[in-house]
Amino acid sequence: MPSATVHLKAACLMKDQLGIKNETQFYIGAIAPDAVNLDGFATQDERYHAHIRSKDYDKWKQNINAFYDEKKAAFATSDYLKGYVFHLYTDIAWDELIQPSLFSFLQKQGCGTDELREQKWQELFRLNGMLSKQDWYAAVKHKLQSALAENDISGGQVRQYLEYIVGDYEREKMLADSPLYLSDNHIFAAAIQATDYAEKLFGT
Repeated sequence: MPSATVHLKAACLMKDQLGIKNETQFYIGAIAPDAVNLDGFATQDERYHAHIRSKDYDKWKQNINAFYDEKKAAFATSDYLKGYVFHLYTDIAWDELIQPSLFSFLQKQGCGTDELREQKWQELFRLNGMLSKQDWYAAVKHKLQSALAENDISGGQVRQYLEYIVGDYEREKMLADSPLYLSDNHIFAAAIQATDYAEKLFGT
């Protein structure tokens, strides 16, 4: 899975193609599944529950489709739910298209198997730092800050996570060094694949 900043960039890239009307709710949904990690990585059971996850990717996609069909009537704005589902599809697309080549690059740099997870996140934090300097980031962050100020979200854990994303996240999860491997092209490729999955479900 990628970082919150990558999820927000993917959502920003594809919001128009997915016919999103309430951008703010879409962005909140696009980071909401990771709220379980607010106090550090949650247990596997907690993460799998929040992400409706299966180790079998075909089964995971089926879980997402069933989840969307079950929940869409209960949401006042479907754009939050669409963001939530887009996050899950972006995770899948990232794992399918980007993470294998990232791991291969890190191993060629001398990274051992037991170091891959840590070095993956260090590279993502470098990518976060690069993304935070782009124009889209300030605009999306402003929307998220406005949502907090207007009490535009519900759910204690999601609200706390959103407060973290627009607050301490930059200090803790962004590095000044340039990425060694990851780029905007990787985000775009994952976003396109996630959108392909989502459009079939949303009917856009």
